[in-house]
Amino acid sequence: FLFDKNESLITVAAPGTGKSQAHVLRNLLYLKAPAVVLDIKGEMRDKSAAWRAENVGPVYVFAPGTAGSVRYNPLDHLPGDPEVAWDYARRLADLLVIPGHQSSGGEDYFESRARDMITTAILDVTLSEPDDRRNMASVLDRLYVSSDELFLDWCGHLESIGVAQLRRQASALRGMPPKQREGIMDSARRQLEIWQSPAIERLSTTTDFHADMLRQSNATLYI
Repeated sequence: FLFDKNESLITVAAPGTGKSQAHVLRNLLYLKAPAVVLDIKGEMRDKSAAWRAENVGPVYVFAPGTAGSVRYNPLDHLPGDPEVAWDYARRLADLLVIPGHQSSGGEDYFESRARDMITTAILDVTLSEPDDRRNMASVLDRLYVSSDELFLDWCGHLESIGVAQLRRQASALRGMPPKQREGIMDSARRQLEIWQSPAIERLSTTTDFHADMLRQSNATLYI
């Protein structure tokens, strides 16, 4: 089947029926246009990267644990302006938190509060840290405080920044029973556990790939 229109398509078929070979690979070896390829196995990269590098444009790969992978720090794109930084921090937290499966259809209390904690940590890092420390490692450091005393010190730091959202969150955290607070922190840590990986940390401390490179240089990004 040939479909040569500028529209979105989705292909649904059983495993082993040729979706990747007949649709994805065929287009990667034909279309001289930018592409973002979700390529978990690396198969599409192996079979099409050389052709696209020669005939289309630069080829980039984001693959933790692979030599030559591009780097991407999601906090590099958060503005340092307190007026708008909270909205960006919240959007990033929404992308980082994996929703649970609640039988009632509602969001779990600890999951919801964990998202608030992650938002708070991201916003604090964005507004408080120098550029070389604005990354997910610094976010984790805030969620892995080792004692109640250090946690209350962090609350004082949040209040000192002078941002209403952080001041309110610090006030709420101070008033929580320690066990409830620890449950929320533990839930937040579980949501970000993957960021503990040394390979992912290495690739997420800085950014050397930007989305506008796709259009500017007709590039291909394999993820």
